[in-house]
Amino acid sequence: MNHRPATWHRPALALILLVIVAATSSFAPQGETEEQRFFRAADETLAQVARITGLAPKHPIARSLKSREEIRAYIIAHLHEDLPPEKIRADQLALEKFGLIPKGFPLEKFTVDLLTEQVAALYDPKKKEFYIADWIPVELQRTIMAHELTHALQDQYFDLDKWLKEVRTNDDALLARTAVAEGSATAVMLEYLLAPQGKQVRDLPDAEELVRAGMLGQLETESAFGQAPRYLREALIFPYLDGVSFTQRFLARHGWKTFDTVFKNPPASSQEILHPEKYFDGARREAVSLPDLTKLVPPGWKRLDENVAGEFTTAAILKEFLDEKTATSSARPGSIGASDWSGDRYQVFENTAAGRTMVVFRTRWATPSAAQQFFEDYTRLLPKKYRRLQKTSSRPNRFVARTEDLGVFVRARGREVLVVEGANPATFAKIERAVWPAKKPVPRAALRVPSSSSSVGLSPAGSSAAISAASAPLR
Repeated sequence: MNHRPATWHRPALALILLVIVAATSSFAPQGETEEQRFFRAADETLAQVARITGLAPKHPIARSLKSREEIRAYIIAHLHEDLPPEKIRADQLALEKFGLIPKGFPLEKFTVDLLTEQVAALYDPKKKEFYIADWIPVELQRTIMAHELTHALQDQYFDLDKWLKEVRTNDDALLARTAVAEGSATAVMLEYLLAPQGKQVRDLPDAEELVRAGMLGQLETESAFGQAPRYLREALIFPYLDGVSFTQRFLARHGWKTFDTVFKNPPASSQEILHPEKYFDGARREAVSLPDLTKLVPPGWKRLDENVAGEFTTAAILKEFLDEKTATSSARPGSIGASDWSGDRYQVFENTAAGRTMVVFRTRWATPSAAQQFFEDYTRLLPKKYRRLQKTSSRPNRFVARTEDLGVFVRARGREVLVVEGANPATFAKIERAVWPAKKPVPRAALRVPSSSSSVGLSPAGSSAAISAASAPLR
């Protein structure tokens, strides 16, 4: 559900830093053709990128000069390889149901418009080729080259396409890996620009704020980005802003010489990007599962997707309807309850005949009190989300309401909160039992206390312990 264009098709965001500092220039030999000038600039930039990262090229990088039209055509042709129509459809409905985009928002058109609007240059990990934009002056393009050639070197060492596809069924893990790739490439670009001053990214007070200052001023003037819903804007810039912040924190500890360990052992969730200390401490999200619910929903409903929202998107849901303070902590933007999110899983269903969508969202939190807080926050946002919401039941751990789109059910239990939106009461009851199945009662024989004449020979204290142990599953 962290919907964003494919990583390698958004390189033009590297242009953000052109407004921060002038590009590096070099001596241009007389008699060079335009193509030779671009290729020489690429070779010189590659040498500096290799020096910064410590990743020496294993083999030459194919490169070609492309027009805006050629790169635009390439992006459109390859868009559905990374985002097939069924995935875009599932994301569309999930984002609508969570209230992160307006109903009917043209998500696919927005994606195409943004990609083609921001196009500059790109590295193609499938063809292993660097496409250089022929309409941007070569000296202004060196910073873009630093970003894209970082991807090219990373690809030679870590096989980026395969590396990303390893988590293609987990949007949150994919967002985290995208942040590693884009954040590190942005950090290399910064170091490329800082090199004449003898400085590194680790020397900056806050690399994220520097990038943010350059990025938002330009992007908000672009029609596609500037008009997008807040969640899409934040999801698009997350890999660059939070990714470069994560990279800076890592470099402050270890430097570039060991950054390859991040690719070999990547962050598993957006939470570890938002809070790098969790990655450094070896913390990992808890694997939350959902049972197969396809047989529990009424006829006519089809499951479109099962995925992970993650801390980033879960926080975005709260921010969309509640105040910023409620949805975030002072530690870092995007966190909920001081990073109390521990895992989640959701499924989205569609009934095309009825024009309805249903989402089942199971979340897990660090403590029962954190789960209760999320329960309370989520039930507070619902009246702002639905135009017609009639509360029918409200208890400390259960909320039920009718809306213009069937019912909304929110249930807290221990460290978990279950949200089902777009279902009827009977369907919710089945889902709740499937998610939290009742524990089987203990047979009477297992609860019987041996008599004093029994060969077991338990003392009264031992008998009490046996009853307690046998009764434990009933609690």
